[in-house]
Amino acid sequence: MAILRAAARALLYFSAICKVTLVVEAKLSSKNQIVVQKEALDALKAKPGDHLLLVVREETVILLNKPKKYSLAIRGLARKPYPKRHLKKERDSWR
Repeated sequence: MAILRAAARALLYFSAICKVTLVVEAKLSSKNQIVVQKEALDALKAKPGDHLLLVVREETVILLNKPKKYSLAIRGLARKPYPKRHLKKERDSWR
């Protein structure tokens, strides 16, 4: 029963926070291999031979397409990360 509650909480978390469009189950084989369901591969637009990334955060694993160029994948992430005048205020504090 506790496992079902944990699974329900995880589903609620991912659907609310991460805007989940699909939840599928996978089974770990005796060779430590995971078979990814067709629906998940379709959502990733992955084809045989494509490279995928498994991002692990504590007990959470996220499956992503491996970008062809990381520089293009992260472009714009640091655009205006600080409020206006932050850099000037920080530099003034060094004096």
